[in-house]
Amino acid sequence: MENDKNKTGNTKKNFTGVMKRTLMAGIAAIFPLFITIYLIVLIFRFADNSVGKYINDFLANQFNLKIPGIGLIVLLFILLLVGFLSRMFIGRWLAWSVDKLFQKTPLIANIYPSAKKLSDFLFSEEQAKEKFRKVVLVEFPTQDTWSVGFITNEKLEDFSEALSDEFVCVFVPLAPASFSGFVYWARRDKVKKLNISVDKAIKFVLSGGVLTE
Repeated sequence: MENDKNKTGNTKKNFTGVMKRTLMAGIAAIFPLFITIYLIVLIFRFADNSVGKYINDFLANQFNLKIPGIGLIVLLFILLLVGFLSRMFIGRWLAWSVDKLFQKTPLIANIYPSAKKLSDFLFSEEQAKEKFRKVVLVEFPTQDTWSVGFITNEKLEDFSEALSDEFVCVFVPLAPASFSGFVYWARRDKVKKLNISVDKAIKFVLSGGVLTE
């Protein structure tokens, strides 16, 4: 009788374990899809309820017509227009002027610079990621504890009087906010170079070390 009870108990435990693992596998498969769709829906609703609302109200009053998603279309058009203008001289001058104004405006000056750095890092292939020349491992924050970092400067320039050419500037990003982190000078012989791309290293940091591909 005891053996039968043990077998029954083991069977229930095994069944529960399988169900838990299956449930977690289902969540892992659905979660990224759900987040992606959710964000797309949020953007769609934001565009339709802000820009699209006024256009559809006008169309409804004048032509008794409503176009679902027109807000998103207008938003895409605005982004393309701003992107086109930003590549021209007048657009670059306006962007520079707005940048200077926001950096000097109280309260906004505490938010805008960080947002701009994040934007440059995420969307600018030439300006931000180009500065992260090499992916390395450095002993940080303590000895025998290694962190992923990026060599951002190998020229001492203003630091030449205090440091020798044996040092390189390393940026160690924080997870998951990889646009912030620690900047310090490390000895070249204490830095281990990694043969991986900057994008792959960034994904590794953003995921907290989970993603390696």
